[in-house]
Amino acid sequence: MISLREHQKKFQDFFRDKEGRVAWFAKPGVGKTIGVLATISELKRQHGSCRTLILAPKSVLHNAWYRDSVHFENLNCVVVSGPSVKRMELLARSDCDIFVMGYETFRIHYDQLSEMGFDLFVIDESSKIKNPKSLITKACVGFSDIVPSIILLSGTPAPNSPIEYWPQMRCISKSIFGDNFFRFAYSYFVPKKRYISRRWVISGWDFKKGAQSEFFARLNSRAWFLSKEECLDLPEVQDITIDVELSPEEIAGYMKLLEEARLEASSPGMTPQKFLTSAIFSKLRQFVGGSVITDNGPVVVGDSKIRAFLDLIESIGDDPVVVWAEFRHELDRIQRELESVGKRVGRIDGSTSLSDRNRFVQEFQENKLDAMVCHPAAAGHGITLTAAAYAIYYSHGYSQEQYAQSRDRIHRLGQTKPVVYYHLVCRGTPDEHAMEVLEKKADLSELVFKLLA
Repeated sequence: MISLREHQKKFQDFFRDKEGRVAWFAKPGVGKTIGVLATISELKRQHGSCRTLILAPKSVLHNAWYRDSVHFENLNCVVVSGPSVKRMELLARSDCDIFVMGYETFRIHYDQLSEMGFDLFVIDESSKIKNPKSLITKACVGFSDIVPSIILLSGTPAPNSPIEYWPQMRCISKSIFGDNFFRFAYSYFVPKKRYISRRWVISGWDFKKGAQSEFFARLNSRAWFLSKEECLDLPEVQDITIDVELSPEEIAGYMKLLEEARLEASSPGMTPQKFLTSAIFSKLRQFVGGSVITDNGPVVVGDSKIRAFLDLIESIGDDPVVVWAEFRHELDRIQRELESVGKRVGRIDGSTSLSDRNRFVQEFQENKLDAMVCHPAAAGHGITLTAAAYAIYYSHGYSQEQYAQSRDRIHRLGQTKPVVYYHLVCRGTPDEHAMEVLEKKADLSELVFKLLA
């Protein structure tokens, strides 16, 4: 059984005080998942059952909710994903306390789910329902009205404007901001308009004079905001593994490539050391990242890892982040994706000049950049990136020295916040085996045998 930290216990108190309809808005790494699972476990002990539906991004269905649920002996959790027939079979199970699923699965099976008698509805990364017009948002609002208790979770609930709180708080209670979006909007905000294509369109919203204090008073009546800095009981450093589930098409492509690797590994004169430096092994490592180098340049082979990465970036929000990757075309793709969502990005790899490297570091430390995208061989020494308390390892190499040095860029003198390292890992692939090597649980020769077994 897990021992809860003080801030997790405070959330349980908040949940009870607000009669089971609340939002917990806190950055990643503070233990929201464990806090909610502990609450479900306690409710089941008190009432004999607590049938719970959890909506979450695909990237955390297994590696956060299901993985952490096993720490609670009285909870039985199932992830509802896969083909429609499999999903229906999972929904039909009567022995489960917790059903975890993605947003689209929820929308598809809304009618069946609404008849299953859930006691608690959890919306993880509730910023995904910030648009009042979306079908997912409307489904979540409708479902919230028929479920006794609800918990919203997000690190960045309103990334663009406070007006985005309305759909989320409407799920909790009509009494907070009312039942009509436009009545709410014009009660607290003034629209900003731009003349586009011969007509005026609303481009944003500003608070009405004097309305801001009432707005946040109502918001805070059911939303608990918690920063990492307030969690004084957090460990100084956390490592969190995000399991990335490949699509069926990606799995088929990977298995085909793996068969080619097995043939090459069994060729005369091939040794584990030679295989680890072979082109086919490099392709295996690249494949799980979503793209491989060919004679004609990089070719995209999948989106699973980059989507998991972007989900994580969304949950981190505006906090600065350092991203590490092993291949230049991965760095290219990561940089493009970050810039496409409005992030200001610096980059350090083998081709970065010394003057650009120094400029990027200075701008990052001065909060003029949102993200630094780095290769560990190029940025692992001699720089300080303590403006960030989050680092993401998109892919890993096998050098323990480079790995340790990369970690030290943010966890060093000058760092004032708890540090979180995220690792994106596709199980059963070079991703997982590289982690074992870096954590000194395996050596490189064992890696080859595991990979080709």
